[in-house]
Amino acid sequence: MSGPLRLVPPAEPGTADAPELLPLRPAHPRGVPSRPRWARDPLDELLVDFGGLAAGAVHPDEIAAVLEADGLTGEQVQERFGRRDTFELAAELYARVPRVHPAPPPRPDPWRAVPGPFLLRGLVFASPGLGYAVGAPFLTGPPGVLGLPAGSGALTASALVGWAWNQGLAHRAHIRLASGGRAATGRCLRTGAPLGALLAFLAALSFPSSGGALAFAAGQSAYLAAATVLLVLGKERLLPPALLPTAVGATLLPGPGLPSWARAVALLTTVATVLLVAVRETVRAHSPDGGSWRRGVTAVLRGRWRATVPLGPGEDTRPRGRHRAVTPRPGPRVRPPRRAARRGPAKETTPEPVVPLTVSVPYGLFGLGCAVLTTVAAFGEMVRHGAGAALTGPVVIALTLSMGAAEWLLHRCRGRALMALARSTTLRGLRWRTRGVLSGCLSGYLIALTALVWLTHTLWPAAPPLGAVRLLAVLALGSTLWTGLLLQAFGSAWTPAVVCAAAAAAEAAAAAGEFSRPPVVQLAVCGVATAVLLTAATALLGRMTTHR
Repeated sequence: MSGPLRLVPPAEPGTADAPELLPLRPAHPRGVPSRPRWARDPLDELLVDFGGLAAGAVHPDEIAAVLEADGLTGEQVQERFGRRDTFELAAELYARVPRVHPAPPPRPDPWRAVPGPFLLRGLVFASPGLGYAVGAPFLTGPPGVLGLPAGSGALTASALVGWAWNQGLAHRAHIRLASGGRAATGRCLRTGAPLGALLAFLAALSFPSSGGALAFAAGQSAYLAAATVLLVLGKERLLPPALLPTAVGATLLPGPGLPSWARAVALLTTVATVLLVAVRETVRAHSPDGGSWRRGVTAVLRGRWRATVPLGPGEDTRPRGRHRAVTPRPGPRVRPPRRAARRGPAKETTPEPVVPLTVSVPYGLFGLGCAVLTTVAAFGEMVRHGAGAALTGPVVIALTLSMGAAEWLLHRCRGRALMALARSTTLRGLRWRTRGVLSGCLSGYLIALTALVWLTHTLWPAAPPLGAVRLLAVLALGSTLWTGLLLQAFGSAWTPAVVCAAAAAAEAAAAAGEFSRPPVVQLAVCGVATAVLLTAATALLGRMTTHR
């Protein structure tokens, strides 16, 4: 028991009876006097260590799990904090701290790419067009089908078949690259590229043409197949040196003129160089290290046609399903021969997964549709008005050069779509952000295409006048091609294939029937196709599962 309280009257300061004055305790940093130690809540000290966790938690059980993992038992909770258990303590921590969900850390962009290599690819795509200028004397003769210049039918048929086949072949080769490595890609290209060149040349033979036109079609078919091989294997930097003889010959055309033998040498040198480089890279792809010519030749000569993928440790090599082999009965142990023992244990392998050929069909159909749309844009005026009409070559060159910028903007669109997914908290917000990304990238491509069309029309001799209708028609065609490539990049192949094939059929029928001016028809058909593809692309990019 404590003694009775006794009030002491105040004394004058300085006297003997005056009590000793104790210094005041320092104030709290915020100006609020701190409570005595016995009156403090131990939960305040716990908030110092677990306040950030409590602010970012979505449920009190998340805090309770961390507290238990930290070694806090129920007895300690009752003795130190005066709560019944960990869950009650976690619920109080959750209620005291306001919710603050931190933003996710910045993630690297897997689609980040500089535009330089893509601009080089655009030049590589357009450089073979110089071969038509160098080989023009070999294409002389009476007008061919539909009143087009001599050899146009054979060259167009060869280009259409080669374009469609090589698009499907490139997709097939990339699938084999992902499933079986570079050796499987080399086998696919080694078989598919020569077959595509043969089919393209046979398509050229179906049109009556001169010997020079057929020879040019054969070289064109071989070049398209070899260039596809190099582009798939990532060796596009080898194409400009191979195209150098043709480029030099084209620069000498404005002078006194090149003799026929010089033109033939330039074209044959280009085709032969591209073929040799493509064969070398295909053989090198068969080597185990992916870069040795000698090992690649050895692998090809030994006939290693079937790809094998080494299994990781612990993986089961037994077949599954109804084709599972019967386990043999145990028998006497057979000692392996010494030569096999010296070589070491054989590596366990499994056959390469088989991907059906039908997977690549829509990519070939899309390539055929794009080829027909581009061909109609180039020869539409001649088909309607006869051979005296001007060839719209600047349109084809501008579209070809723009493919480099188109590929770079496709990478940028995929990267920005991932950023939109990371910043969106609702499905509606994701849709609005992806629409902005899609419209921005498409607008950038159309600006680049407009500049290229204006430049090619300015530099092209005797080019037809560039009116508003013709420019809008080219932009509509470019929008169709770019949006179709975007859908293919996100895994939707049949939609752009069907839409572009239908648009190509409509334009071809309108050009053959002479319904209206070719630019007007192209603007109407490609405008509708672009609207359909943009609708499909907007719906596709607005899904979260698309960006996995």
